[in-house]
Amino acid sequence: MISTLARVMFSLAKTQMAGMVVQHCFAHWSFLLPVQRLRETPYVLAFSHPRPAYPQHVVIVPKKQIPSLLALSQYPDYAIAIFNAAQNIVATLGWSQGTYVLCANGGSRQEVQQVHFHLFAGVSPVDVSLGEMDRERVHQNEQIKVIRSPRPDGQLQFKLLPLGSIQTNEDVPLGQSIFAAFVGSLPSLNQQFHLIQQGYTFLMDDVHADHPTSVAGYILAGDKSARNTL
Repeated sequence: MISTLARVMFSLAKTQMAGMVVQHCFAHWSFLLPVQRLRETPYVLAFSHPRPAYPQHVVIVPKKQIPSLLALSQYPDYAIAIFNAAQNIVATLGWSQGTYVLCANGGSRQEVQQVHFHLFAGVSPVDVSLGEMDRERVHQNEQIKVIRSPRPDGQLQFKLLPLGSIQTNEDVPLGQSIFAAFVGSLPSLNQQFHLIQQGYTFLMDDVHADHPTSVAGYILAGDKSARNTL
C-alpha cells in the first residue's frame, strides 16, 4: 500500500504545478510521506525510490524548500548533510567502492522541482571518462579546479577536482567539504556555460575517498539526456 501510494505521488510530483507543493512537503510535512525510509535527519530524508531504475536505488532530499542544484549552493549545511547521508547509506548497505553513483539532474533534465539526489548501485547513468587530449581548464578558485573535455556525442563534459586548500575539521570531514565545494562552483559554471538551458547531470562515484587526489566530480551538459531518466 505504501509503495503504491509513493509511486502515485512521485508521478504527480513531476507535474509543473506540483513543484511548490513538493518543496513544501519535504520542508514541513516529511513525516507524513509514505516512503520506505533509510535515513532521516533534521536536514535530509533518504528513502527507497518508489520507481527504481536499478535494483538498489535511493533518493536523498533536503528538508528545505530548495528548488535546484544551483540554489543548493547557497546552503552548504544541506549539501554536507546530503553527502553525509549518502556516505551512511553506502556503509550501511555494504556497497563496495566503485559500484555506486551519487548524482542529480539540473535544468531541463530535472523533472521534480525540489533538488534531490539519486544514489544507486550498478552502472553509471553516463560515461564520464575523459580522454588525455584536448583538456581545457575552464574554472578555478581557491578550493577546486574544473577541466573540460569534448565528447563525440556533442555534450559538454567537466571534471571537478579539489585543491589542497579545502578546509576540513572533525565536524566536516574531507569528502563532505569537497562535495560542498563542488556544488558551490555550479553557479559560476552556469554563468559561463549556460548549464540550466542545456540541461545537465552532476555526479560523483566515490563518496568515501579519503584523499583529495582520489575524489572527483563530473558534470555532463547538453541535449542528450542521461541514459536513464532519474
